[in-house]
Amino acid sequence: MLRLVICSFFIFCIKFTTLVQAEDKTCGLDHDLSWVKELNLQAEKLSTTSQQEAQAIVEMGTKATSQGKQCAVAQSLVHQGEKSVRQTLTHAHTNLAKEGDNIRYPKLLVFVSFSMPLDSLKALGTHVNQLGGRLVLRGLLNGNFRETAQKLKDLQEEVIIDPPLFEAYQVERVPTFVLRQKNTGSAEEEAVYDRLVGNVSLEYALEQFASSGEMHPEAAEMLQALRGKS
Repeated sequence: MLRLVICSFFIFCIKFTTLVQAEDKTCGLDHDLSWVKELNLQAEKLSTTSQQEAQAIVEMGTKATSQGKQCAVAQSLVHQGEKSVRQTLTHAHTNLAKEGDNIRYPKLLVFVSFSMPLDSLKALGTHVNQLGGRLVLRGLLNGNFRETAQKLKDLQEEVIIDPPLFEAYQVERVPTFVLRQKNTGSAEEEAVYDRLVGNVSLEYALEQFASSGEMHPEAAEMLQALRGKS
């Protein structure tokens, strides 16, 4: 279901981006990475209601551009949609919190890039997601929704797209493995963590954390679970 929602959302993004670029190529919405974090939330939590609202925004944008109105109108429509989605997400987060499952940033984060071989990303993503972790990408591939959507379709694994998270953990090389003390609902919430950089397996990274890391109990538990799934 989540993959279907992600695909639906990116189809909306592709339609909208193409629409705006056709009218005003100087607008640059397709390269504005400040949208990435909000897009991530939409991709994860978009409900049927907000999908319908998103489609309505596309239709409004189409009508506006057909009447000769350009980027300012299009951006205004985007802000309307963003506000609507944020309200939807706030409601969703409230419900999730009541269920004790309001987790956006899990303990295990593995920072990756689409420059890595797809087979390696798939294998890593499968193991990371099995342990409740997530792969983390810096941003859109070449700043483009269409290319990113195709890569995510090929990958078929859940990811987080979050440039500030790369900065928070000073990630300059991929893959970088991070195991934190706790799950958090926001990127800004601090937590004790272990960090390992290198082209190694998830199993090797957890072995290092389990033997000499601050998070050795959690690492040992994840390592046992990972080997049990092999």
